[in-house]
Amino acid sequence: MTVIGFTPTGDVIANDPASPDNPAVRRVYRRREFENIWLRTKRYDATGRVRSGSGGVCYVFWPQDPTPAQRLVLRSLGLL
Repeated sequence: MTVIGFTPTGDVIANDPASPDNPAVRRVYRRREFENIWLRTKRYDATGRVRSGSGGVCYVFWPQDPTPAQRLVLRSLGLL
């Protein structure tokens, strides 16, 4: 799952590789719905035992040379 943006009301716009076909890849999830799935999805080890969920961990990618507006946003989030 890749989060590609947010709606003006904070819902999550995502590309979901588990979608049944190409037109269904881009999806909008209600914020609460996405948070519940993201924080509670279980991870299994090689033996099939449940180890943990994501705990809210994610990767954040941004341009190598962000624009001034992008820098402002990244700074406001504590990422720069």
